[in-house]
Amino acid sequence: MPCCHQRIRGVRCPVSSYEKLVKRCPVNPKTIGDHLRKHRIELGLEQTEVAAKLGVCRNSLQHWEQNRGTPLPKQMPAIIQFLGYVPFAEEPDFGGRIAFLRKCAGLTQEELSRYAGCSEDLIWRWETGRNPPLRSKLSRVTQALQAALKDSGLVSLTHLGS
Repeated sequence: MPCCHQRIRGVRCPVSSYEKLVKRCPVNPKTIGDHLRKHRIELGLEQTEVAAKLGVCRNSLQHWEQNRGTPLPKQMPAIIQFLGYVPFAEEPDFGGRIAFLRKCAGLTQEELSRYAGCSEDLIWRWETGRNPPLRSKLSRVTQALQAALKDSGLVSLTHLGS
């Protein structure tokens, strides 16, 4: 049964792959993945290029863009630098500000507590508003956050509100 002389003919889709990609670009991004996808498409970059800039593998970026996973805290500084803005909201209260700066610096509560020389539970209580901060502990946490933000290249975020 020779069939090597037969041809399969089909109709090509009139919409280019780029147009499909732009169509799926989020207009109002809600998640970190949405923000990354929108910015990547606006810049005309491929996932492999952005992944290299962020220091992650393409599969990680792909999962984030599909909202099937979220970045680790240590990956946030690179994401913020790539986007040029912080892709999540800052809470107006003191605890929210601490959590916001900690996430921007790419730290977990455990890492921040280790750098500041206090307990992880204390960081959690501040962030959730359970306990007011003591001045002695607050200055150490503030210094640790400022150092971490400077190390991440996010110096403009180092102001800790009252």
